[in-house]
Amino acid sequence: MQKQITFGPLAPDNADHLTDAMQAISGAYPSANGYRPVGSFSQFASALTGTFKGGGAFIATDGTIRLIAGDDTSLYAYSSSVWASRISSLSVNTRWDFTQFGDLIVGAYGSTPVKYDIVADTATTLGGSPPSADFCTTVREFVVLGRAGGVNNKVYWSQQGNAEGWTVGTSLCGFQQIYAGGKIMGLAGGEYGLILQRFQIVRMSFTGDSTYPWQFDAISTNYGCAAEGSVVQAGRMVFFYSDRGFCVCDGTDVKQIGVERIDATFRDRYSASDLANMWAAVDPERTLAIWAMPGILYVYNWTLDRWSTVELSVSAIFNSFSQAVSLETLSALYGSIDSIPYSLDDARFAGGSPRLTVVSSSGAFGVLSGPAVAAEFTTPRLQLAYGRVARVRFIRPVTDAIDGLSLTVDSRQRLGDAASEETFDQLQASGDMPVRVAATASKWTLSIAEGTDWDFCQGFVAEYDVGGRR
Repeated sequence: MQKQITFGPLAPDNADHLTDAMQAISGAYPSANGYRPVGSFSQFASALTGTFKGGGAFIATDGTIRLIAGDDTSLYAYSSSVWASRISSLSVNTRWDFTQFGDLIVGAYGSTPVKYDIVADTATTLGGSPPSADFCTTVREFVVLGRAGGVNNKVYWSQQGNAEGWTVGTSLCGFQQIYAGGKIMGLAGGEYGLILQRFQIVRMSFTGDSTYPWQFDAISTNYGCAAEGSVVQAGRMVFFYSDRGFCVCDGTDVKQIGVERIDATFRDRYSASDLANMWAAVDPERTLAIWAMPGILYVYNWTLDRWSTVELSVSAIFNSFSQAVSLETLSALYGSIDSIPYSLDDARFAGGSPRLTVVSSSGAFGVLSGPAVAAEFTTPRLQLAYGRVARVRFIRPVTDAIDGLSLTVDSRQRLGDAASEETFDQLQASGDMPVRVAATASKWTLSIAEGTDWDFCQGFVAEYDVGGRR
């Protein structure tokens, strides 16, 4: 007899029996009809002088691309393959938070915000005497600051169309203290603003009125943000982590995306104090929202509504763009300029492609473009013969990997019995992997070794005979 086992959605919160949900998926991301590999860390820049506290990449109106990052004392720009300080002697009390306003990048870090000119590649204190702030975003034609002036529940917005105009009452500049909902934990911008507080989400809508230019509406008093580093925006969707688990807000409603799937497992693994280590970003090449905790990524595909994880030596993540390749770098890569087999105007050298940047545990910067990381897929506890003994003779992995495969089987006669594990790793030229398993219930872990060349993994087919009851 044959049975095809298809790798379903990841949901370790489920009981591992009578479900099609996977108990563990690591080293892969969800795709339309299975899972695909994740590349290993490939470094492109060394660590900052101090501890990394935020980064981003931005494109000016003339097409200039800048990658910037900040530590506990300085703001840096990535230039000629090294980090160059653009403003220093700062006292960074929180993480860096950046927003773009025309050709300026505004950076908040717990004190008076700074500005970085994308075209000029220079940085200085933001003009107009703005208040100190922990967060910043751009809403319509305004820069909005959160936790303004050291007040945890206060937002402050600039003059309309002027990032360096902060005189209250001039060109609609003003502030608002939000008296319910607790501490501001993050901001999101666009045509309207979202203020994520500890116990509620507030929408900031432009009215145009000269006296009250903004309307503040609590769109959710049941959900708040529990981790400052969990907030990440993709278009109108704002993802964050709450006391109830992972959520997404579309500006009108809040939806839980990890309930009964990954939320309980996550809460059991981390304490409230651990959430200070969380970072979030969006994979710009795929519809993936990603949260990083030390050593692991939690990956959510919002199109498929599926999760996975990636075990990786990671301390932080952020969104960026690929950088233009300099003539010096091209000469080093190809031996000389004359040896380059492409035109210097080729798009592959221009930069500007969105990408996910990863900061390793050592502080180095890189992208996930190396050979595939190790992957594992663990099924729920299966009863192939429904209460009778299933004697499995071989399985056939449904993947294009032709080496680096192994299978660990946890076999039990009763669901509550102690685990009895065996591992098999002989994949024949026919595509079959011989196994010797006899059990009424079994859990299967298919592993793909690090560095293996593969493009998809969907499950396996088991060939078995049915035995009697025990």
